Amino acid sequence: MSFFKSRFFCVLLAVAIVLTAIPTIFAATGNTYILKNLLNSALTPVRGAVAYVCDSVEGYGKYFSTVDELRAENEELRALLNEYMSRVDELEGASRDYEWLAEYMKMKKILEKCEYFSANICERTYVGGTLRYSVDAGSLHGIEKEMIVLCGNGLFGKVTEVGLNWATVCTPFDSTVSFGVANLRTKERGYTEADIELTENGMFKVCFLSAEANVVAGDTIISVGNEWLPDGITLGTVESVTSNEYDRTKIAYVKPLGSYDDEYALMIVVSHEYSLVDYEKDSDGE
Repeated sequence: MSFFKSRFFCVLLAVAIVLTAIPTIFAATGNTYILKNLLNSALTPVRGAVAYVCDSVEGYGKYFSTVDELRAENEELRALLNEYMSRVDELEGASRDYEWLAEYMKMKKILEKCEYFSANICERTYVGGTLRYSVDAGSLHGIEKEMIVLCGNGLFGKVTEVGLNWATVCTPFDSTVSFGVANLRTKERGYTEADIELTENGMFKVCFLSAEANVVAGDTIISVGNEWLPDGITLGTVESVTSNEYDRTKIAYVKPLGSYDDEYALMIVVSHEYSLVDYEKDSDGE
């Protein structure tokens, strides 16, 4: 009973009477529009707040919906990109195979007289300022030291070390190897010799055996056959010619037809037909 006698109850009762009486008075006097205006004025901020909340909820919904759509679209684009990249890799592989085949066809006439084993370069290592190449073929495949290695542009180098399933190949840029060569135009002979300064410029030198050798820039240098080396394989083109200051023999500076760094597939000559007599006849016939 104390609650009904409390000040709070009295205030609450007074407010209830006022709220009840005001609409009744406005209705009795026909001024309901005043009540409507008061109610609208009181409810307008509330309506604005509710509308803002609803718009925010709708906006967040649209935002998250857009994010999901973008995420799905990104996944589709990523899958499409991966597919295109895969196709590019396939086309690049096919292009390399085609280039290798084209180079192989250039060598076909020489290779018809050779038995060879195909090998791939698997590692490049600098030794004494010169690149040496490791290939994925060794004694298991019949590879031996001194075997000649060919590429599409001609002679690549010589096998200098052999393991069970690997071998090391040195090019004419390496001072540990030398090849018997001749000038294609005159058949005059010489041998290759590496020089570290020339190697930096992508060249090696050919020392001719005759002081009267007729060699000029633009001449093509080819191999002179022996037990391991087939005849007529191109080594490169003469860039310039000088004379040895001691014995006056001619020295030609030779640049290979292509870069050894661009090669990836090689051919190791296992055996070949060779006749020194035939080469001598060709030389005399020129």
